[in-house]
Amino acid sequence: MLQKGKSVELPKAKNAMQNKAQGPEPLFVSVTADGKVYIESDKQPASPEQLVDAMKGAIAEGKRVMVKADVNTEYGAVRPVLDRASKAKLKGVQLAAEELKGK
Repeated sequence: MLQKGKSVELPKAKNAMQNKAQGPEPLFVSVTADGKVYIESDKQPASPEQLVDAMKGAIAEGKRVMVKADVNTEYGAVRPVLDRASKAKLKGVQLAAEELKGK
């Protein structure tokens, strides 16, 4: 699967939906296995303020936000990202998963 943003190993799901929404590409926010948060393909982890600003910018540009958390990331590292999305006044975020093939 071709990924945008920081490379992470996505969790697998039986009914993962393909991203076929109309409009601009979403803003990709990645949470790595060690809990670091990256915006798009940035080389350095984002501060909480940078994350909120990027999300507000996405709203202004009519973009959605896609959160990609590594399969080994603890929920405690993902929850602050969702809290910051709320602080940025996002109506919702998409959580990325890779489709589980077979069975």
